Amino acid sequence: MIKVMRQSGDKDGEEMWKYVLHCLGKLQHEGMSDEEDSAQTANIEGHQIVTQIRKVLQLPWRHPSFRNLFKMVDETREVEATIFSHRGRPPMSRVRVDEKPSQIRSPPKHLPQSFFNQQYLQDLSKYPWQLDELKMSSTDFPLREINFLPDFEETEGSG
Repeated sequence: MIKVMRQSGDKDGEEMWKYVLHCLGKLQHEGMSDEEDSAQTANIEGHQIVTQIRKVLQLPWRHPSFRNLFKMVDETREVEATIFSHRGRPPMSRVRVDEKPSQIRSPPKHLPQSFFNQQYLQDLSKYPWQLDELKMSSTDFPLREINFLPDFEETEGSG
């Protein structure tokens, strides 16, 4: 996506995707959301349709801005046809839910303080040794709010 943005002259898009890559590099696998397979039922014209989905669970320690950021990353496949082909099986729908995983794993160490949910840090502050165990990075890392990804029709029609 960085290359696509650079080739199209979209400096803001290029910077945003560099930001995504930087966040992913810091969070690594341990900082990604937990997922569970599930099913969703819908009534369509009197017929009950069951669709397999993947529930994306919240990590209580992670800053809430990452939810929209990774939602945008997931949706990129649908709007960026020049990179992502639609061959093979369609991807399973990923539905973000407010549920927390049954077993909450500890956050990765050495993350910037900004990567944490402030309420989580406040709760941990009652036990200073738990905050020390996070070994938070002293490097400042300002987070960006990602509010939406343009609809494919808007992207396609603006050109």
